[in-house]
Amino acid sequence: MVIVLFGKDSFRSHEFLTRLTHDFSTQKQGDIIVFDEENFNLHGFHHHILSQGLFAKEKMLILKYLTSTFSLKDKPTLLKMLSLVPTTTTVIFYEQDTLDKKDTFFKSLIELSKRAGKQHYPEFTPQSERELSHWIQSECKRAGKEIDQEALSYLMAS
Repeated sequence: MVIVLFGKDSFRSHEFLTRLTHDFSTQKQGDIIVFDEENFNLHGFHHHILSQGLFAKEKMLILKYLTSTFSLKDKPTLLKMLSLVPTTTTVIFYEQDTLDKKDTFFKSLIELSKRAGKQHYPEFTPQSERELSHWIQSECKRAGKEIDQEALSYLMAS
């Protein structure tokens, strides 16, 4: 499974990534391997896609802030590797900004992430005032707290 998390609302996308990794570690108790600019190489990534864990059957591979760093010659190789991802492995591409929707590599990632013909995880765009107000209130409620209108307005303005 391939998941692509991106968008200008990096707070919500990071929160979602945190929730995905927490759920994975508690429910599946598999290995979570994080790649970033410092430790990513195609050979190591390929190894992690194909190898089985010693104790865990499932694994999650997270590629943080890497889509813009792949060289043109590496992109076809990476896409081929992603087509080999077993059902026991989840690969997450996490970016803190929007991605070029015209880029063929990005289009291919989105295609790989689709479920039943629909993009599985939408772009995390900034919320409208109404959506933001509702989100802040629901987060307060989830934490067992209440927020008055003045505090809500202050939070939304900052």
